[in-house]
Amino acid sequence: LALSPRVAEHVHTHTRCAYDMARPHASPPPTCQASIHIRLRTADLSGFMPYPALIDTLLHELAHNEVGPHTDGFWALFCQLKVDYLRTLLGLSSRGILFNGKSPINLASVAEEVKDVRTATLQALARDRQVEPSTLQMNLLDAYIAASGGSGAGGHAGGMTLGGGEGSAAVAVSAGGMRELLAAKALGRIQDGGSGGAGSGG
Repeated sequence: LALSPRVAEHVHTHTRCAYDMARPHASPPPTCQASIHIRLRTADLSGFMPYPALIDTLLHELAHNEVGPHTDGFWALFCQLKVDYLRTLLGLSSRGILFNGKSPINLASVAEEVKDVRTATLQALARDRQVEPSTLQMNLLDAYIAASGGSGAGGHAGGMTLGGGEGSAAVAVSAGGMRELLAAKALGRIQDGGSGGAGSGG
């Protein structure tokens, strides 16, 4: 599933702003023009949501910038964003980049998730959809992981692909087949009078 220039730009902007805000500045940096509002408190207001849960919500809303309804294409994009997020943290940590003395992996509380990116992504998908991942979603995820040059497990295989990173050429090659598969699914739903995939959240 190829990303449109608009989504790639959003990802680049959010990544740049997050990285920029963590750096020391002589004067406050300008804020991002686009914003996504997410709930920080737990439902009973007794505490704050875990940081990984906030990130998953952010990735969900970011995917809506490209796909409105919760279709198979939406969930495939959500999984791609999750994979690239974890790989980005792996890449930063492997280069020895620290924020207030902590590695990005520890700071984001994803030490367990980065051990197996594929499993972590499928678990995030199941939590968000509130149903187990379908065979289609697992196949799309596996195709994306393979196309972007990684096994999906721990380590530093593959690279950042959003906006044109190390795995961009491979993703471009496989994107056509993935689009055809999603288009066929969408056509089938239209012919059957269906409304597309269901999901939770906004």
